Amino acid sequence: MIKQLHVISGLGTGGSEMALYRLLSSGLGHRDQVYVVSLLDAGSIGPLITGLGIHVVPLNIGSIFRLPLAILQLLQVLRSFRPDLIQGWMYHGNLIASLAAALAPGAPALVFNIRQCLYDIKAEKSTTRYVIRCNRWLSSRVGVVVYNSTLARQQHEAFGFSCTHGEVIPNGFDVAVFRPNTVRRRLARAGLDAATDELVIGHVGRLHPIKGHASFLRAAVSVLEQRQDVRFALLGRDVFPDHPLLEGIIPRGLMRYFVFLGERLDVGDWMQGMDIFCQSSQAEAFPNVLGEAMASGLPCVATAVGDAPSIVGETGILVPPQDPRALARGLLTMLDKSSSDRLALGRAARARVARCFSLSNAVARYRDLYTRLVR
Repeated sequence: MIKQLHVISGLGTGGSEMALYRLLSSGLGHRDQVYVVSLLDAGSIGPLITGLGIHVVPLNIGSIFRLPLAILQLLQVLRSFRPDLIQGWMYHGNLIASLAAALAPGAPALVFNIRQCLYDIKAEKSTTRYVIRCNRWLSSRVGVVVYNSTLARQQHEAFGFSCTHGEVIPNGFDVAVFRPNTVRRRLARAGLDAATDELVIGHVGRLHPIKGHASFLRAAVSVLEQRQDVRFALLGRDVFPDHPLLEGIIPRGLMRYFVFLGERLDVGDWMQGMDIFCQSSQAEAFPNVLGEAMASGLPCVATAVGDAPSIVGETGILVPPQDPRALARGLLTMLDKSSSDRLALGRAARARVARCFSLSNAVARYRDLYTRLVR
């Protein structure tokens, strides 16, 4: 059994954090042989990982002044656990994983994990730009740089990341967890106060300009100008209509058509109440929520960013990013389809995830990678 140390930027609710939890909960490593180090606190995902019997060590690096104590804490973990392999997650996690590999006894294997595309480094914060450049310099010194999308690998290697150490392992989804369920659908629609003849369009994502919430709301308002048998359900941290990034987009008279649920860990349950899923991001690598929605049997309207085109295939509608009018047209096209046609697209989407993006396949690929590197 390979002793794994995972170093992740944080454990708040997010796609990368949930990806790590799902891999661990699906048997990536034995609970006594895995440690997870969070550069921040335990967040909302930390308790879930702890519930698996896996050690979670929050370093609580809230400022540069905390760094010396955090390194001492990391050293204690390395000396007591003596990992065979150290897996970084995201840019900051990769950087500290490199430090851990240098400090650890026994020369453990080192793996980076890149979870986003790199459309334009100028769009990143100055400190993040520095960390990305450090990742670039270190990329030739690691065993493998794992990317969760083909486009992410292409963009990072074009930026100067090692071309000989890259490998793509797409996100995986448990189709036994994300699946249509009539009981959960009834409960979710009751929670959304959705009438029987209303079609619910869902959107999931933390509030960040890159997720395109403003475009989605503008598209939703355009949709409501043509039909009123629609309800929009939004889930995500800080996603509320009075937030400065969203304030004023929805006219007061249309507010009754929107439900804002905030940050939720039971996203799969709420997806059961949806009829259509929308992903409106300006940039992505491999959007987790898109795979979750497809596994749940939902037809999707998505922006053609990252690997979304290869994920959706022919099972949904793709539109250009940052174009609310195109997004509205895509949603109206999906709404105008018959119920049976939407259900058929949803079944095809679910079958595509089961065939191409299963969680069991992702776990097997990580296991094979770790075994290869440690040997």
